[in-house]
Amino acid sequence: MTHMTKPKLFMKQSIFEANTIVRLVDLLQNDNDFAKSAAARAIRNVTYRGTLDQIKFLVSQGCIKPLCDFLIRFDPNIVEDCLVGIERILMARDADKTMETTRGALELPAM
Repeated sequence: MTHMTKPKLFMKQSIFEANTIVRLVDLLQNDNDFAKSAAARAIRNVTYRGTLDQIKFLVSQGCIKPLCDFLIRFDPNIVEDCLVGIERILMARDADKTMETTRGALELPAM
């Protein structure tokens, strides 16, 4: 799991094609605190280094609610990772709205 938190890894489309993102969201929701914090950091890296389509895929897999749920943790590093991830998702949504063409804009799920 540790190697998955390296930012450059998520620039590779093969990570998305191997359903790694689905597993990260699952870890963020259901695993122990160590795995959750590593998953939060990896998701943050996707939002920081990923393409708009990769961020859209991440959102479609349900990452927003578990990131928000994680904000009540007392570890400031984990909270920061979650906040950065959420911020980058919102920035991607705003960028997508300004570039909206025939493709749909990034839709955020209702909480």
